[in-house]
Amino acid sequence: MARTTTLSALRTAALQRAAMLNSGFITTAEANSIINNSIAELYDLLIAARGMDWYEKVPPNSFVTDGRNPALYALPSDFYQLITVEANLGGFNVPLMPFTHVERGRLSQGPVQGGTTITVWYVPTCPLLVNDGDAYDGINGWEEYVINDSAAHFLEKEESDANPFYKRKAELASRISRLAPDRDGGMPARRQDVRRTPLSPFVSRPLPQYRIHGNTDISGSTPPNMELLQGIPFGVIL
Repeated sequence: MARTTTLSALRTAALQRAAMLNSGFITTAEANSIINNSIAELYDLLIAARGMDWYEKVPPNSFVTDGRNPALYALPSDFYQLITVEANLGGFNVPLMPFTHVERGRLSQGPVQGGTTITVWYVPTCPLLVNDGDAYDGINGWEEYVINDSAAHFLEKEESDANPFYKRKAELASRISRLAPDRDGGMPARRQDVRRTPLSPFVSRPLPQYRIHGNTDISGSTPPNMELLQGIPFGVIL
C-alpha cells in the first residue's frame, strides 16, 4: 500500500524536525524548493536501487517515422533515462541497438523508411510538487529521507548543527542501497548480450539504430530528441 503524503505535510514535518515551524526564518517558497530538491535526490537513489523498470512511463512514448532527413524525432519533455527502444516490424516489436558518433560513418546515411512505429520506454523526470495538496508517494516510508534532508538544509541556513539529520539521511540512503542486490525476489540475476542482434524474423535484415541527443537549448525549451539511422545487415563487419 502506498504511503502518500502532501507537499504541505512534508513541509510541516521538516520544519517541526528543525524546530522552526513558527520561526518564519524559512519562507514557504524556499522550503518547497528544498523539499523538491530532496525528492529528486531520493528519486535517483530509488531508481538506482530498485531498477528503472519500477519508474518507467506507462504507456510508453511512440511515434511513426515519416522518412525525414535528418532523422531527428522529439522525445517527451519529461524524458529522463532510456530503458529500451523498439521498432514494430511486421507485427514484431524488435529491440534496437544504439550507435555512437564514431559508428555513424559506417551506417547508411539514408533515413529510416516512413511508416515504422518506434516505441521508447523511458523513466520520466521526477515530478515537481507545486501546490500544498500535491501528493507524493513515499512507497514504504521513504518520505523520511526527504524530511531529514530538508530539515538539515533548513538548519544549515540558520547556521545550526545539522549533523544529526545528515546522519539519519545517510542511514536511510544505506537502507535504500541494500535493496539493489535483490530487485526481483522471484527471478535470478541475468546477463544481457549487448553485442548480438536479438533473434527475430528480421535477424538478417538491417535494423534501424538510434542515438539520444540532449536539449539543444540550455533553457530546456527544446526537448531532447532521438536520431534514427538505417543499420547494416546482421553479420556484416565494416
